[in-house]
Amino acid sequence: MDLTFDDALTVQPQRPIIATVHVAIYSPIEEEDDDLRHWAIWINCGPSEDSVILQIKDNMYGYGFILADPIYARPHDSRRFERSIECGFILIDNLNLVIEAISDHPVRNRALDWNCQKWTIECLELLERRRLMVPLQLWRSRLEPWTGW
Repeated sequence: MDLTFDDALTVQPQRPIIATVHVAIYSPIEEEDDDLRHWAIWINCGPSEDSVILQIKDNMYGYGFILADPIYARPHDSRRFERSIECGFILIDNLNLVIEAISDHPVRNRALDWNCQKWTIECLELLERRRLMVPLQLWRSRLEPWTGW
């Protein structure tokens, strides 16, 4: 059936069925930490209100990390944002499962060499193991130049 111009005005666009999973990389807060860029997981679902950033942040008491609340925005809104590296895909219908899996992933404050970069990689590996994310080939090697460890 051919659509007329009037039909096209009333047809609702279909929502996307997949979202891309990225590592968002931010510049260091302090100049002496030049090698240690902040990493977060950015799930790009299309419009900014549907995208979500998941990350850990410094504990306000100065020791270790805590899980930050999800941010429903695009990382590009931050002036510290440097780049994003695409790592895989998820089904939009699984978005809540993905957020739950990442939120439940432990924060390892006992390991002195553990940080946001390692947490991000662990979370991506978890999504891959649980088959919630279809990974891009060589996603780990695409991140290596940006590690500070």
